Amino acid sequence: MDKLTPSMVKDLREKPSLFVEKLLDDPMTSGELEPYSYQREFLDDQHERKVVVAGRQCGKTTMMAWLALHEFALYRNRRILLVAPTKRQAKNFMRKLKAEITHWLRDEEKYGIKQAQTMRLEGENGSWIQAVPALEETIRGLTIDSAFIDEAAFIGREVLTSVISPMLATTNGQYVLGSTPWGKEGYLYDKFENDDYWHEYRVASMENPEIESRQIEEWRRDMTTMEFE
Repeated sequence: MDKLTPSMVKDLREKPSLFVEKLLDDPMTSGELEPYSYQREFLDDQHERKVVVAGRQCGKTTMMAWLALHEFALYRNRRILLVAPTKRQAKNFMRKLKAEITHWLRDEEKYGIKQAQTMRLEGENGSWIQAVPALEETIRGLTIDSAFIDEAAFIGREVLTSVISPMLATTNGQYVLGSTPWGKEGYLYDKFENDDYWHEYRVASMENPEIESRQIEEWRRDMTTMEFE
């Protein structure tokens, strides 16, 4: 990281998809990461309030992990929270994030990693990423720069409005909600459908080019119409 020129840092800050392509590529694996077109659009949207509702296997959790890593690596002293409905899901969120930086974790000093724990990642630049379950007693009172919420449709409105949102009051940081859809109510639904300030993204499973049409048809046969939609 310390070999990046100011010009390179500027380009990477302005375009997170470029960060994914250039800095999350593992030289020991088969090649450069290349986000899908819908991922690129979501990543490079600089708005601080975004909500993505996506089908299975669209990479919504991965997209949020990429944004968290982008902020963690390129800015100093950032406090970044990953939130999921349960502790197991929060661990899985952090596990997916770490899977994107396996080469960083193999050479922590080179990539500025100070400490890597099960639910927390700390950088030499003073930034950290913490994964937590959506329980008021575990997160109330923190001040953070960004929050990335996985499966937000399954988290109570009061946690999102009265606990997490105030954490961003003095930092004006990113607040990103991602989820598979679940009913026409709740905080995520309101932000997606009714709040013009939030930038919304809808991604169907069939938009992922790696999901074969055979799999889509199998889901169509096996699910109810509501489940498939």
